[in-house]
Amino acid sequence: MSDSGGVLVTFRRGVPADLPGLLELERAAHTYPWPEAILDDILGAPKVICTVMEDEHKHPLGFAVVQAVADEASLLNLVIAPASQGRGLGRRLLNHVIDCLLVDKVVETLFLEVRVSNFSAIALYLSCGFVEVGERRDYYPAQQGSRENALMMALPLAAAY
Repeated sequence: MSDSGGVLVTFRRGVPADLPGLLELERAAHTYPWPEAILDDILGAPKVICTVMEDEHKHPLGFAVVQAVADEASLLNLVIAPASQGRGLGRRLLNHVIDCLLVDKVVETLFLEVRVSNFSAIALYLSCGFVEVGERRDYYPAQQGSRENALMMALPLAAAY
């Protein structure tokens, strides 16, 4: 258990029984949430790790989804409950994910995509050592049927070994 901004948190691997709570977090935090079927598949996929962050009462505060293949990993999703945002919990969850990848010493680079309009997430990723490596045009759904670009970012982990 660790203290993050006055909130005691624990981390654990997500299990299929977490689906309702994670789906609730996903829907509350995102305008275009992942469908239930995707979250359900993730909780049972062998090469995908879902890390759940909970408070001292075992209430989920957020989760992160990472898929590792060979020497690369992708951060597919990082969600913090809207009521818990702005307290450093996203940074704590991201740092936990990175620390776990560093311990395994298999993954050389962690990649992610983020909406170009998600300035707070981009600032978090940059402050954690991610660098911009490209942009995907029309990657995310947006208002009124339009699309939004994704910024591609990477964090080199091999140098930390």
